[in-house]
Amino acid sequence: MGLWLLLVETVCRDQGREEEFNRWYDETHIPDVLKGGPEFRACRRYKSIAGAGGQEVYLAAIEIETEDITQALDNLRKTGERIRAEGRWTDLVEVISRRLYRLDREL
Repeated sequence: MGLWLLLVETVCRDQGREEEFNRWYDETHIPDVLKGGPEFRACRRYKSIAGAGGQEVYLAAIEIETEDITQALDNLRKTGERIRAEGRWTDLVEVISRRLYRLDREL
């Protein structure tokens, strides 16, 4: 199995609603992503210690275990479409960057 790490940086569009943003991310979005397929193993969230212009930047690190990363990412895209259609998305999230890494070696 290939081990992958998807890193997604986000900010909250309304700093006055940051608590609501974090509650949605932790209680709605990440559970939806992890239910999107067995290849999505875990997620950890991090917060910057010094955001640009005083704004906090959040990093979600999603662990993926699969031999077919293309299919896993397609499953993730479909999950995103489904949760938007179900009204489970929020206007508070702004994605800054997405990066995908494959495990090269464990030391």
